Amino acid sequence: MLLVIFLFVVKAKGKASKRKSNQAPFPPGPTPWPIIGNPPEIWRKRPAFRWIHGLMKEHHTDILCARLANSHVVAVTSPVIAPEFLKKNDSVFASRPVTMATEYSSRRFLTIAVVPWGDQWKKMRKVVTCDIVSASKLRSLLENRIEEADNLVRFIYNQCKSNGNDNSTASAVVNLRLGMRQYSGNGHEKTVCKAMKIVSEYQDPLIDERVQEWREGKRTEPEDLLDAFILAKDSNGKPSLSIEEIRAQCAELMLATVDNPSNAVEWAMAEMINQLETLLKAVEEIDSLVGKERLVLEADIP
Repeated sequence: MLLVIFLFVVKAKGKASKRKSNQAPFPPGPTPWPIIGNPPEIWRKRPAFRWIHGLMKEHHTDILCARLANSHVVAVTSPVIAPEFLKKNDSVFASRPVTMATEYSSRRFLTIAVVPWGDQWKKMRKVVTCDIVSASKLRSLLENRIEEADNLVRFIYNQCKSNGNDNSTASAVVNLRLGMRQYSGNGHEKTVCKAMKIVSEYQDPLIDERVQEWREGKRTEPEDLLDAFILAKDSNGKPSLSIEEIRAQCAELMLATVDNPSNAVEWAMAEMINQLETLLKAVEEIDSLVGKERLVLEADIP
């Protein structure tokens, strides 16, 4: 048995050496284990992002490559290098692996974030970047965002004021995030189907009702991103998206906003709490630029 494993490792290294002779070298990174790569280090030195940042400092580099089995994971912290991935070689790095979870969450790969690179991905990216998250669209929806931000702050304040030490609301938020993480995990088909069914039962009737209102002429002015999806037109003046594509993309945006923004805010707040000087500097900057009489607005951010 050991002999078989040894021969397999030698063969894998031989193939790797042949590939290396025909391709450019990878960025610097940790020495991988045979076959499996670097998962042992990632598991032992969690959280992974701290391990990666530590390796970058150790290697004095802004780009680092770690290997997970046959896949290479490249981390970049330099704004100069980032455009190479996000613009120049976008088609190479934009694709996503096909999994059961991504298939269900994207309604058989109709969206943008988790689908393989191809015609559908290019179509959805064009619609989202040009009609949904464009600068003009964001400006037109500024009042909506301000209203929702005020509602959220007011809700959190009232919850803290009325519940005192009761952390039931916080627990509900955490449970939702954990549910989304479980949903996006690997291999739990029953869980994924159940999660997507809940999402569909919530949003699909709202989308169908809005589409019908536009068809019947009950709506004449766009009010939010759902209207932007419905009104998006292709080069021939026809609707860019089918109803199923609108449903899929709305669900994806909703799921993405559960985890990513909260993680970023939580991380930033935790770092500032751990570094009191940074926190005091941030408070001083806000007080000097915004004052203490009002909340921070988007216009305050350069």
